[in-house]
Amino acid sequence: MLLKNIFLLRSSITAFSFLLLISLCHTGYSQNELSTTDLQKDLTIIRDIAIGTAPMLSKEMESAIAEKIQQKIGELESQSLDVIEFTKFLSKLNLETPFDEHAEMELGEEVLRPLLTGSMIFPIPVTVIDSLIVVNSTKFEIPFGSILKSINGEPIDSLKKLLGWTTDSFDQRHLENQFSLMYLVNKGGSESYRIGYSAPDNPHKRLEEVVMGTDFNGFVDNMNQGSVYPIDRDLYNQNINTKFYEEQSAFYLRLNSFSWYDKESKGLKKLKSDRANFKKAFNNVFREIQNTGADHLIIDLRYNYGGNLLIPGLLYSYMANESFIENVKLEIGDFTLPHRNLLVKVDDKEVSDKKDIDTFISRYQSEFTKTAVGYEWVYINSESIKPAKFAFKGKVYLLIGGRTISAASYFTALFKSAARGQIIGEQIGGSHHSITAGTDVTYQLPGSNIIVTVPLMLVHFSDEVYKAVPEKKINPDINLATDTFYQHFLNQKDPELEETLKLIAEQQ
Repeated sequence: MLLKNIFLLRSSITAFSFLLLISLCHTGYSQNELSTTDLQKDLTIIRDIAIGTAPMLSKEMESAIAEKIQQKIGELESQSLDVIEFTKFLSKLNLETPFDEHAEMELGEEVLRPLLTGSMIFPIPVTVIDSLIVVNSTKFEIPFGSILKSINGEPIDSLKKLLGWTTDSFDQRHLENQFSLMYLVNKGGSESYRIGYSAPDNPHKRLEEVVMGTDFNGFVDNMNQGSVYPIDRDLYNQNINTKFYEEQSAFYLRLNSFSWYDKESKGLKKLKSDRANFKKAFNNVFREIQNTGADHLIIDLRYNYGGNLLIPGLLYSYMANESFIENVKLEIGDFTLPHRNLLVKVDDKEVSDKKDIDTFISRYQSEFTKTAVGYEWVYINSESIKPAKFAFKGKVYLLIGGRTISAASYFTALFKSAARGQIIGEQIGGSHHSITAGTDVTYQLPGSNIIVTVPLMLVHFSDEVYKAVPEKKINPDINLATDTFYQHFLNQKDPELEETLKLIAEQQ
């Protein structure tokens, strides 16, 4: 299912970037109000988790976190909140830590069931195009591609602010999937929705239409089967997707992840097995590229949320014109985990007893070397990586977007650092300067049952990459104008891909 996890709220936390999610589990829960004691205890535990697990946390950051949370604990004095109200309270923490988008807070369905049961949800899938909220379905009275102006009399700009709108591409891509649920949490459900909009064929005329709300199952169906974008949904079914455009002599390669789906390999073993599987796959793909005689190569990472950090350098070796330096190092302050009794997952594995945690710590600690400030694990140590046997020597184009994060942001940095080709799309969602990953641990707060997942390690790459690509988040060389993107959208074509093929055609 496309909406396996539906993001509910994105906080304003800049580095401890919690994402509040619906995780579709099935336990009963009644939304009782939490006492002041419960709220303050959960907030204290969040403080301990942030300070005790954030990789390479400075003393200044530690003090700032402690001071900020102590202030928030004081604000909870004599208050009682339900879980939804508490999550809104947490969304305003604004903690400064090294964590990136890998850190998240998660709401189980047991928390949200009382809200969802009987609620009628805003039914229309939407897409974000720059500052516009656009109808992303052909199944409603409101035409596909219409621009929303208001909902139930409230201007869309006011709603965007309420729902945590930012110009960050990562936030905007997630808002597309979460718009209806975020509206429900912040404004409540409605039997019907009075929608002000402008239609594509008459953009200057304001129109109004009433649509009926839907239940949660209807919402999921609308998002999965009723939305137009992303197009070519079958491309989600496999990790590596290819196509040859004979007219442009262009080979298209889309990777949805840098992790290989392998039930047999887990944990540390998966690092090596992933690399072996991808190397075999890349040999086959790039041998095929040679056989087609393609002059151009399009790499699509717009839906790539990352994965194994050994894979970006491997992929780049198949298009490198010359040897390049690669360094991949993980750092961690220590292996002392706070509140071990609240851990429910380690390394994405359910915790059944204390031995699971001990085994997890000893297994990873054995790979690290003690340093003056903590521990480090060097994956790749300043190696000179040669171009692969079947390396492509023609022109290369890289498609990126707000979903391009983690290991995919590192590949983007490698690509840009060597000026290997043109980058097309929007600013990437992640940063190669501050990836916190390696492995995760997951807690469940005792009062609210909120799930908190945090990565333990900070990733470092070669100095050459940082010097060549100093910007925090990489911007494309070609960012499509709003009108250009919108016209492709209306024609139900892939905007970035269409413009890339057009660019290639113009060069021939």
